[in-house]
Amino acid sequence: MTLPDLVLVVDDNAADLDLAVEAFAEVTPHLEVIGVTMGSEALSFLQGPDASRVGLVLLDLNLPRMHGFEVLRALRALPTLGGLPVVMLTTSEAGEDLQRSEVLGASAYAHKPVEYRGYLRLVQDLVTSWLPRESGR
Repeated sequence: MTLPDLVLVVDDNAADLDLAVEAFAEVTPHLEVIGVTMGSEALSFLQGPDASRVGLVLLDLNLPRMHGFEVLRALRALPTLGGLPVVMLTTSEAGEDLQRSEVLGASAYAHKPVEYRGYLRLVQDLVTSWLPRESGR
């Protein structure tokens, strides 16, 4: 079995996408990070030929056209992706957003760090918690 080697980041903010790519490159250089800005792009990617490579999805709540909750609901409805770890990554501190994320099947809910060091810590925690490791890595 091949271990996942790709992280999909879904965020319409270019600066946040860049931050994610940089942080993952520093923490786990062996992982490829793909960034998309719309929920429909994420769903298309996750139903495409590289879907089996995805080990983790970071999903922003406030996306254009298709809200993060809609993306999560659609993703969880796909039998082949039901167990894929999806972490809601957002600036929202609303308790109802956390609760709705849980109800819809998010694996975790995290606040976007405002500084790079915080993002590095978050990425390290996500990698440790959600991505399988090969022995020796």
